[in-house]
Amino acid sequence: MIEAIIKDAGQFWLAIIMCIVCTGLGALIIGPWYLIRLIQWNSIARAQPMLLAPNVLRGSLEQRFQSAKIKLIIGISFGAVILLLLILLLVTSFVSA
Repeated sequence: MIEAIIKDAGQFWLAIIMCIVCTGLGALIIGPWYLIRLIQWNSIARAQPMLLAPNVLRGSLEQRFQSAKIKLIIGISFGAVILLLLILLLVTSFVSA
């Protein structure tokens, strides 16, 4: 499960591109998916505090796990921004029509 979280977080550039290209669909999928992964990240971090050791080797499992958190947060944030922009666009188009 740790590797799955790291892998999903590592593909956040793909998620951002999906949000841009697929607009609403990407934002609807990416935000909740990354939120679930962040919740899983937090539960694993609580269960295995050794993964949060401050002095870890570059490229180690611990380092990749720690860097996954910020990538998950970026993915959630970007998905939310795209979704809000889409909603704003839809609302303004319906109001002006």
